[in-house]
Amino acid sequence: MTTSFFTLSLLLGFQHAFEADHIGAIVGIKHRSPLANNLLRREFLSNAGRWAIGHGLVLVLTAVVIDMLNLEIPSSITQASEVVVGVILCFLGARFFKSGPLTKVKNPVDTQLNRTSVDSSTPNPRSDRSGAGSTHAFLLGMLHGFAGSGVLFVILSTAGGHQADVLSYALVFSMGTLGGMILTSFFIGWLINKSASRLAGFTAAINWIIGSALLLIGGALIYGNFESVYTYIAD
Repeated sequence: MTTSFFTLSLLLGFQHAFEADHIGAIVGIKHRSPLANNLLRREFLSNAGRWAIGHGLVLVLTAVVIDMLNLEIPSSITQASEVVVGVILCFLGARFFKSGPLTKVKNPVDTQLNRTSVDSSTPNPRSDRSGAGSTHAFLLGMLHGFAGSGVLFVILSTAGGHQADVLSYALVFSMGTLGGMILTSFFIGWLINKSASRLAGFTAAINWIIGSALLLIGGALIYGNFESVYTYIAD
């Protein structure tokens, strides 16, 4: 692999992370229940990392299948995946219309009461929800990866059909996507933490804005791909 192609794949992957539906997915998976500031950033980073891993895993596996079996993924299949992603984003957006605050400042008194009244052996439902959110992020990343696997055709043509090069490009592209997603989620978490106290009175409006944005992004994906999928099914 040449340095120029390595750099190009890394930058393309990094840029790929900043697409609206990718950022929307990470924001949309956040808990509806409020989280303390330090946990919020950790949740964004965890979801972004698992999303990027799922995304990269599908890209690498798809590259192997395409190259070894000399196959092409029909555009109708990737477009159908885009429609599914759009539906999921609309669902995530709808959740924000009945969501609570994005952050919650801990009260020292409440914390002390919780420590003395809750037995340490009692399972924490919040940690269960966090695990579920990470799983959802991983699965949604896999779906996004399959929907966007068209980029592999560019990689294949650039690599000249050599399997080792194809896999290398897919891995580097995925590394760039992982870096971009982590940077984005860190910035979003930092921005929310810094502005939480100032925007505390506008929580409902912020949730409506985020929910509306997710609905618009999801609706655009559905609208842009549904006709082709419907035509393919009808034929």
